Amino acid sequence: MVLPLLEAGVVQPGWLTPDAFLAGYGAAQAVPGPLFPFAADLRAVLGSAPNP
Repeated sequence: MVLPLLEAGVVQPGWLTPDAFLAGYGAAQAVPGPLFPFAADLRAVLGSAPNP
């Protein structure tokens, strides 16, 4: 499943708090379809992608 990998990629490095991650995921569940709205939400919250 994609969700654990996505969480590991943005929460564990500290780019996003667990609460913000869950809030975005919950909002994405209100929209039918794949996780594209959640990806857009993450991009909006993160702004420009941090350099690893």
